[in-house]
Amino acid sequence: MGETGQVDLVNTYCSEDDCGSFSQIVCQTCFLPLCRPCSKGGRKGTHVCPPEVEVSSQEPLKPVAPSFFTSQVHSAPIRVYLLGGRDNRGRTMVNVECLSVWEQTWTKCPDLLEARGSHAAECANGRLFCIAGGGRHSNLDTVESWNPLEEGGSWTLEDAKIKEPRHALSCAAVGKELFVVGGWKYGKEAAQMVESWSGSGDWKLQPSLNQPRRLHAVCSLGDCVFVFGGAGEGFNLLDSAERYHVGSERWERIRPLPFPSYASACAIGDFIFVLLSGARVFRYDPSSDSYEPRSPLPIPDWFGFTACAAPPFVFAFGGTSCGRVTPAAFCYDASTDLWHRMPDMPTRRRRSIAVTYRP
Repeated sequence: MGETGQVDLVNTYCSEDDCGSFSQIVCQTCFLPLCRPCSKGGRKGTHVCPPEVEVSSQEPLKPVAPSFFTSQVHSAPIRVYLLGGRDNRGRTMVNVECLSVWEQTWTKCPDLLEARGSHAAECANGRLFCIAGGGRHSNLDTVESWNPLEEGGSWTLEDAKIKEPRHALSCAAVGKELFVVGGWKYGKEAAQMVESWSGSGDWKLQPSLNQPRRLHAVCSLGDCVFVFGGAGEGFNLLDSAERYHVGSERWERIRPLPFPSYASACAIGDFIFVLLSGARVFRYDPSSDSYEPRSPLPIPDWFGFTACAAPPFVFAFGGTSCGRVTPAAFCYDASTDLWHRMPDMPTRRRRSIAVTYRP
């Protein structure tokens, strides 16, 4: 048993417009949040840090040298694309920017055809796909795609639309097939809907989630799609998690998260690294159905960020820290459990989507 201590709880309000009246109280020692309605104000309490959760001993973050990445396992340059989102004035964006990880430089890319925030995106068959989300006037059901390797190319609107407009949904690719999971229907109803698309024809309905959810984490590992956390009906945060077996078209519940939270998730090797908003990283092991606490997130009260992976790295961008939209960009090294600072994004954004390009 490790040492535990009682610390004051600091009331930090979630700045996301999707959160409504929900608040989070975050322990400043172990970074585990406790949740209660904002209307109860800033009453202080006490919290005992779990013995298995320790404070990171990492030194203050410094910019990482480009040679750090070229010396790793990647034989080809890593490029990460930031698609749309909402700027620091809450305006929905068409802006697309690319981070060349090896060079540590950002470049401007062709704009999306439609402004999108809280949307879904993935890379499959050598193309980036941007799916649904909240537009400037309403929820979207459209899909657009772009091949960054096509010189002078631009985004193309696909003929196939998802079956119901929604935002706060998530997407994962299994082979050449895209799976779009959950979402929020016009800010009123969390969705159980799951759809798949192979790049041609119409989107197909798949078996529904066990639980409606939005602003959740989705990633694929092997022939399975994993889903973690998010929010359900009303503004209730979820700790539930589930796994979809693509071959047998079957959902099964897996061990819940250590606590309810909005989340992002990335698969690296045989594990899934789940980033819980405002808190820390947990490593999920599908073979033992267990979570291991890892480093706290690199900045305080971090919500509304986006993450993607190029093993052994997870890249995380934007969102809000202490209630303000941040341009911050970070790299988490899953092999060492350390965070590294990346060049800030040229454009501040939250509720964006980061995608690693895979030719």
